[in-house]
Amino acid sequence: MITIPKLNESLIQQANSNSFNGTRGNSSEASYLAKAEKILSWDISDNKKEQLLKLWHEKYTKLLRLEANHISTMYAGAGNYNTKWDKSDKIFETGAEIFHWFDNIEEQANRKEYMEVVLLENKIRWGFEDNYPTNDKWRKLAKIDRQKFNELYEELNNKIPFKKSTIPYKIYHNIEKINQLQKVIILENDDVSIWQDEKTYIKFKMKPKPQLIFALKKKGFYWNAHNGCWQNKKVNIEWLKEFEEMYGEYI
Repeated sequence: MITIPKLNESLIQQANSNSFNGTRGNSSEASYLAKAEKILSWDISDNKKEQLLKLWHEKYTKLLRLEANHISTMYAGAGNYNTKWDKSDKIFETGAEIFHWFDNIEEQANRKEYMEVVLLENKIRWGFEDNYPTNDKWRKLAKIDRQKFNELYEELNNKIPFKKSTIPYKIYHNIEKINQLQKVIILENDDVSIWQDEKTYIKFKMKPKPQLIFALKKKGFYWNAHNGCWQNKKVNIEWLKEFEEMYGEYI
């Protein structure tokens, strides 16, 4: 059972005491808890949730400390006000920084898996409707997902039958032979997936730490935006099997 780290109660009470309506600390705590509950709802590993909750607590405590020490003119009165009590600019700056950080990790956590098959299927459909060449797309689809190729061929063939001279017809009827890529799963969990066909692919659920990105680049990996993963030529499978043990703390 993952528990949400509690904010410092004395800071909450101090923020309440220094606010005009007496609820600044409680309101801030409610905002903190709402975001923490979001983290718990994300489809990531429990270990990653605990890491993010710890970071969220550390970042939000800085904001709460500023809120606790801020005294507004409405509360103190303009005549007795000391400008050193005004933390509003720093509160705004820190709040913007931590909520930007949160929005960024939320986007990563909820990012939809990008499928190359979907892109190929869409391009083939557009080519079919607008009558422009898609032979290279048909060949690639047959190579990476023969079942999807057959389904799409049969669907489009029912609308307008393919001629025997076309590439899709030849592939479907095995006149032109296409060897399908064999995908071998090396590692698959909530945080990272590693697999090989004719190349090696590493896909992270969320952006890894800079140390791991540096290690991947040094190993020859490069970012493939189409597939949303790190890619390289085939690398030593023993290195891949030990990947989580070597770099787990940076994932």
